[in-house]
This record gives sequence, structure tokens and C-alpha cells, in this order.
Amino acid sequence: MDQAWLDEHMPSLSQGWDPADELPVDAHAASAMGFSGLMYKGQWLISPERQERTVRLFWRLLLKNPFVPLAFRIVVLALSAAALGIAATIYVSVRRVNSDAEQNNPCSSRASTFMAIVVGTVAIPYLGYITWDEYMSKPYVSVIP
Repeated sequence: MDQAWLDEHMPSLSQGWDPADELPVDAHAASAMGFSGLMYKGQWLISPERQERTVRLFWRLLLKNPFVPLAFRIVVLALSAAALGIAATIYVSVRRVNSDAEQNNPCSSRASTFMAIVVGTVAIPYLGYITWDEYMSKPYVSVIP
């Protein structure tokens, strides 16, 4: 882009340095916002230390809890089952329309219907197997010689 276009569409780029940009931020006002505590009328509702502990606890529970991957797998299983059901319903409806007496039906089964049925049929048992394997198998122990 040329300089005229930049000046027209992005006028802040042509501004020089402003001394107000270098003013120090009030630490007390900054701590009342964001992830460094919550303050109301000069009183701590949630202190920065307590908020930090709560966030650490949340992340530890999220990353170390064995039921988090199970919850994700159950959601994926439900969505895969719903997609398989929709694909099967479309396939049955298209076959029903195509099997009537009228010869000029514009409906036809497309590759996406077959692909959805095949992927759903493979995905549901696979999700069951990897979930069973994750929770029922022995832990892997690496032996370094």
C-alpha cells in the first residue's frame, strides 16, 4: 500500500511518540481489574493470592482428572451417534422416495451420505475401544536400559 492509503485508512500509524504513552500505570488500579484480584469499594472480594490459588486448582483438576477425557469422549460419541442417525435417516428417506411409482424423482443418494454412514459405523466402536483401553489396561512403564 502507498503512504496516502495508509494515512487515509490508518491515521494512528502516522502519529509520533506521545509522552502520555510512557506514563506509569497505577498499580492499585491495575490490580482491581483482570486476574489480579477483584476489589469493590476498596475491599477485596477475592484477593490476588486466593484467585491465583483457585486458578491453579482449576487447572490442576482439569489436567489431572481422569474423567475429563471421558467426558470429551462421551460428547464425541453422542455427536457421532447423532451424525450416524441423521445419515441413516437421509439414506432411508431417499430410498423410500426413489422406490415409489413415479419415475422422475430428483433424489439420489450421494457420496456424503455413504461416507457419513461408514465413518459413523467405524467411529463408534473405535471410541468405545479406546475408552475401554484407556481405563482398563495396565499403565505403560518405560524401561530405559
